[in-house]
Amino acid sequence: MFVKSVIIGMLFAGSSAFADVDQHQTITNVSLNDLQAKCADLQANPQIKPIKVTVSCNELSYFWKAGPAQQAQLPNQRSVGAMVQMKGFQVPHEFFTQDVAPTAISCQTFVKYEHKVQNVDVELSCADLAAVTDLGAYCAPIVGQRVQDDAGLGTDTPTNETISLCPNNSSASLQH
Repeated sequence: MFVKSVIIGMLFAGSSAFADVDQHQTITNVSLNDLQAKCADLQANPQIKPIKVTVSCNELSYFWKAGPAQQAQLPNQRSVGAMVQMKGFQVPHEFFTQDVAPTAISCQTFVKYEHKVQNVDVELSCADLAAVTDLGAYCAPIVGQRVQDDAGLGTDTPTNETISLCPNNSSASLQH
């Protein structure tokens, strides 16, 4: 099972026409639609050089990997029955519980991992930005391809969450 959620990084539009702008300028958060409109407005001005838009895509996802086997014991039961008869008399049938060793089993465990991919930057023009309607859908294949090209971009870290398929009151247990 692989659960995946893509978290999109910051979207920033800049232009070489603003090269002399203070690097400590305050950044205002806007919606994608607002940024697309602002980009189109700026691009419509013939005095401004082509605007460069940087989309920073990244990923945070979780998946499960097989963990070390866990030992457990399944309880066994043994009852021995007996009835005694003699000339019209009887001791009625009864079962007697006997000690019996449990069955040792090895159970599968699973460990939840966190997968992170740091920013993958893509430069777009205003026209390219205008075509983006869903940042998650836009970034998912970009991040996927970059990780495929360079597996070192992603880091997998085990979380403290494990699932054991060993019986615990006749069911699998989730441990944190």
